[in-house]
Amino acid sequence: MFAPQLLKLFAALLLGNAIATAAVAAPSFDAGELAELRAQASWQKYAHVLIGLDVDNSIAALSKRKSLAATDYDTELAEVLSQIKGDYLEETIWKSVFGQVSFYVNRAGLAKLTHARGVRKIMKASPTGHVYDHGDSLEVVKALILESGSALVTVIPHSTSAEWSLGPDGRAKFKTGSGVPKASELESEDFVASLSPSAFTSYELASKKIGGDGNDPSIILNLTIEGYYELVTRSDIRTLQSTERALKAQASKPVLDQGALDEAKRAGNAMVTIDLKRSPGYTPRLHLLSPQARASQIGSLRAAFEEIVGAAQPSALPSLQTIEGLASATVVLDYEGLEALYDLADARIERVTKPFQSTAR
Repeated sequence: MFAPQLLKLFAALLLGNAIATAAVAAPSFDAGELAELRAQASWQKYAHVLIGLDVDNSIAALSKRKSLAATDYDTELAEVLSQIKGDYLEETIWKSVFGQVSFYVNRAGLAKLTHARGVRKIMKASPTGHVYDHGDSLEVVKALILESGSALVTVIPHSTSAEWSLGPDGRAKFKTGSGVPKASELESEDFVASLSPSAFTSYELASKKIGGDGNDPSIILNLTIEGYYELVTRSDIRTLQSTERALKAQASKPVLDQGALDEAKRAGNAMVTIDLKRSPGYTPRLHLLSPQARASQIGSLRAAFEEIVGAAQPSALPSLQTIEGLASATVVLDYEGLEALYDLADARIERVTKPFQSTAR
C-alpha cells in the first residue's frame, strides 16, 4: 500500500538529482577552440576568452527588466572570477548586457574555467578592434614583447587635446587644442596614472624631451605583455606602435609602383592610389576626435594631397578623389605627371599603387 508513495518519493529524488546535476554541470566548449586557447595561452602567456555566465538571459527574462546594464550580472561574475583569482587580467574585462564576459586568462585560469561554477559556455573572444592597426603594427608590438619581455611603444590616447597634422617631412606635427600651457604633458601623466602597475616598467613623455615638441602627446612606454593586452582592450587608444618602427616609417622613402608607370606610358594615363604616411596621432576613426582635432586632420590631409598632385600635374587636380580625413586618395595622371610624381618622391607619401579599377584605356 506504500507503493504509490514510494514511487512519488523516488520520482522526486530523481528530479532533485537532475536539477542538482544541471546546477553543477561543467561549462560547454568546443574542443578545437579550447585547444586553440590553450596554445594561445602557452605561446602568448594569455588567451582571450569569452564566457557565457550561467544566468537567465532569455528573451522572456530580459523583457521583464526595466533596463539593461552591463553591471546586471556583477554578482555572478564575481563568483566566477573568485575561482580564477590571480590567473586573469582584470583590466581587460568586457561585459555585455546579456551575461557575456570577455577577458585575458592564463593557462592555469583557462583550466579552472573548464569546470568553474557559474559558467555556461567558454568560447574564443573576437579581437576588440578598438585600436587602429596599420600594417599589422599591433602584431609587431606583441611579437617584440614576447621575444624580449617588454618593448618600447608609442602610445597616444584619444583624450589628448593635441591636434595632429602631417608635416612636410612626413612626420607628425602637433599643436595644442586647449590653450592650456603644458596641456599635453598633464593629459599624458593622467593617462599613465590610469594604467595598471604591471602594464609597463618605465615611461617617458615626448613633450618633456630636450629639443622635443612640447605639444607632442606621445607617451613612450616600456610595455609588458600584460600592458599590451590591457591597451588593446581599451577603447580610448588612438595610437599604439613600436617606437622604433614608427620612427623608421616616418623617415622612409615612398614605395612607387612601377606597374602604374608602365600602364601610363602604354595607355597615356593611369589612375593611381596615393597613400600618405600614417604617422603617430593619425586615425581613420574621426568620430572619436574632438571637433578641433578632426578639422586639423581633415585640413592637413586635404592640403597634402592638393600640394602633391599640384606639384606633379596641376591639370589633374579635378580628378583627385579623397575621402574626408583619410590618408588615401585616387587621381588620374598622364605619363609625364606620374613620372613627375615619382621624381618628386614627396616625403609625405607612403606608397603609390594601382587601384583595383583604372580609368586608363
